[in-house]
Amino acid sequence: MTAPTPLVAHEIDPRALRIVPGLAEAIAALPTHRPLTVADLDRLPEGPPHPELIDGVLIVRGSPRPRHAVVVNHLTIVLNQACPPHLQVVPGGLEWIIDDGTLLVPDLMVYDPTAVHPDDGLLAPPLLVVEVLSPTTRRHDLVHKRRAYARGGCRHYWIVDPLEPWLLALELTAEGTYGAVADLDRHGVLRATSPFPIDIEVAALAAPER
Repeated sequence: MTAPTPLVAHEIDPRALRIVPGLAEAIAALPTHRPLTVADLDRLPEGPPHPELIDGVLIVRGSPRPRHAVVVNHLTIVLNQACPPHLQVVPGGLEWIIDDGTLLVPDLMVYDPTAVHPDDGLLAPPLLVVEVLSPTTRRHDLVHKRRAYARGGCRHYWIVDPLEPWLLALELTAEGTYGAVADLDRHGVLRATSPFPIDIEVAALAAPER
């Protein structure tokens, strides 16, 4: 009997398989004829890299490229300098479970630490998530994650393209979708008032050439 064609095509970066022992075998043992759930991820060895789940599809990336990491680090420093003491800025690594089939790990997050359970993670949507585009994440960051973050109720979503550079600041509307509040090229300055006042020069977000 011919095996049925899998319904779910996961996206696995070969670099991740080389980094995490046992990851390839654990992924091979996952169900393939139904969308995955957050509970299925418990079968995978701990990262980094941290697996993500978008509408039941497993996404596993390799370690971020140096350019990507430098831009995330710069944004973390800038946000921390302006962040009020009752909020927390965290670069990648903190999971956000949006629903049973979607778990995301933003490049950067601002959240209320009183809304975090030590075992269950975030108990409320973060106030801001930031994704820094790369060739392998661009489609997800611009389309799939945009929909997922809106569905999860995150009020602010910023997307940064470090190669242009370019910054798109989105805010959740009453209809539950994102609308652009700023679309800035390298000459622009984001002057945000929420989740806290901050000015960000887009030119400073350009990825280093080396």
